[in-house]
Amino acid sequence: MAAEGPKKTTDNVKDAPPEYPQDIRLLNFGEQLVTDTNEKFSIMDVLVMASHGMLMRVEKCDDGKILCAKIQANKISKKQYPGDFNKEIRALELMKEKKIENRYLPKLYGKGKTDDLTFYITDHVGQTLQSQLHRYKISITSAFRICRYIIEAMKSIHGIGLVHGNIRPSAILVGGPHERDIVRLFGFQFSTQHPKKSNDREQIGYPLDIYTPRAVHKGERAKPKHDFEMYLYLMYELTIGLPWRNANSLKELTAGKDNFWKKYSDQDWGQIPKVIQNKGSEIENEKDLDCDYTAIGNAIDGLLQMLPPTQCFEWEGAQALTTPRRKGPTVITPLDIAVTKGQSRTVVEQCEAVLQPDL
Repeated sequence: MAAEGPKKTTDNVKDAPPEYPQDIRLLNFGEQLVTDTNEKFSIMDVLVMASHGMLMRVEKCDDGKILCAKIQANKISKKQYPGDFNKEIRALELMKEKKIENRYLPKLYGKGKTDDLTFYITDHVGQTLQSQLHRYKISITSAFRICRYIIEAMKSIHGIGLVHGNIRPSAILVGGPHERDIVRLFGFQFSTQHPKKSNDREQIGYPLDIYTPRAVHKGERAKPKHDFEMYLYLMYELTIGLPWRNANSLKELTAGKDNFWKKYSDQDWGQIPKVIQNKGSEIENEKDLDCDYTAIGNAIDGLLQMLPPTQCFEWEGAQALTTPRRKGPTVITPLDIAVTKGQSRTVVEQCEAVLQPDL
């Protein structure tokens, strides 16, 4: 058996205070994360914290570059959080291997593991779109600009056979109010390769919420067309508001989506471009949706030329963000998930003690 290597963090360990879950400890300012290639990154502060992990701003020790570390506790189980952190790292490694150069996708600068946590280093952007939407209302122009950038990210990942499977505000990083106009499609912990290999029997537990595709509710594995369905829901929610956004049960949620699609052509589409509406209508009947990402991007570009111009993302009632403040953990609540394994389909209505996915 190979000798155990040195621990990859300093001895400056700080236990989480009583009000925080014990699954993930807080890291001290200045504590170092050391990657498997021996690059060192110094902890600065918390960007986003959830019960299963956190995003932290870090500084590269040799050149002072500001980056971001995504960290998850090793003790987190699938019963606590259905996302697969190692799957996310593999997705970033695939993008790096395929030399994907897309400013709307995260880059992998390093990864590492200690006795209590696993982490990877990526670009520093800001906070999740979800966390911003909890505090501010986004302008219509900014909403469509975010959607414009996300379709570019989808074009790149689908081009290398990667399905995201988790397109929602909590998986999108954005610059805060009055900060850089920049977006990253994040959260690849539910990603899969498409087409699926014949020997692939991997089990995936997808969260069931307002953005989940209807087929995934039934236990199907996400495909590129399901990414587009989530993208359509995202655009509709940001610009109009999904009719089922206030559903109180899984039954209400699925019924709301079914009713929407039964009367698809009669829905209020606001300013959503016709090419996107038409492509959405094909999801039901197409085995593998042939998505013209360029046409969608051009349609949104045309719309943005008619909307009020902005230099950065606009949030109503927003104050400039300077230093990110430490935030409390996400409330632990039961979460509906759909589990698919191999060719079999199983719907799990509720996973015990699931942590609300916020990263």
